[in-house]
Amino acid sequence: MSSRQTGRRARTGVRAAYWMTPVIGMMFLAGCGSPAQPQRPAPPPPPASILPSPPAAPPAAPAQLKEFGPLVITDSELPGYTRGAPLAAPDGKPGITVPFKGRDSSVDVSIIPLPPANSQDVYEQAVDKFVSSTPDEFDSHLEVGDQGTRVDVAGTADRPNTTTVLFRVRTYFGMIRFQSPFGVPIRDDLVQAVSQKQADKIDAAG
Repeated sequence: MSSRQTGRRARTGVRAAYWMTPVIGMMFLAGCGSPAQPQRPAPPPPPASILPSPPAAPPAAPAQLKEFGPLVITDSELPGYTRGAPLAAPDGKPGITVPFKGRDSSVDVSIIPLPPANSQDVYEQAVDKFVSSTPDEFDSHLEVGDQGTRVDVAGTADRPNTTTVLFRVRTYFGMIRFQSPFGVPIRDDLVQAVSQKQADKIDAAG
């Protein structure tokens, strides 16, 4: 069993690629030696409800959609969110990712199959790798599925708040990413409820 399951810790100072593209700030360049120009008022900040657009991902292959699509919760199980078209799983893995879009937040659900012979070991290695490669993260145990882990990254003016829940149900690796703009908190009750619904749906499929 992984040693980071029961502990909580924070990591700072590490830089790594994010799933979501950061909000790009405006840069103003001044010409050398030119007369001073009157200062222009700064543009108004974007509305808090606007989230940066995720990088493009290919659609889920028909075979992947047929196999894993029924395992993902529906928008009727996630009130206030609209289910988008299923996409390929992260990093070219088998499985699918289903995006859900709310007014000022998003939820992305990924279902990835694990090898039956050593599913627990592969799951633990994947979680350890995810935690160690996530900058500024704060991870904790979450009672969902088998060895559920919650990884939080606080938002800033240049990045959204992000909470990722990782869990295993038999030979399936569940990964749920919650995001909201800086200043809009991710509700703990939403994280727990959605994660539990998703784990239960996989479990009910047998």
